[in-house]
Amino acid sequence: MASYVVFFLAGLYPVPATKQYLLSSPFFPQISFFNPAFNSTTTIVARNFAGNPSGGTGGTVFVQNVTIDGKPAPSNCFL
Repeated sequence: MASYVVFFLAGLYPVPATKQYLLSSPFFPQISFFNPAFNSTTTIVARNFAGNPSGGTGGTVFVQNVTIDGKPAPSNCFL
């Protein structure tokens, strides 16, 4: 269950039995994951972060656009 908390806070939801992740607003303005097997870091950045709506700060959950390595992703809803 802890892995689902980490995904939720990162703004990701793994869809069971698929290779897809649904996207939502992350809980933090920026979060990074380091993979020691590949010696690489993945960073999720929420630009114009106004807070998370569940925290009562009036933030939004909408994803306006997604870029991967500086290139627009084909969808704003899933990876």
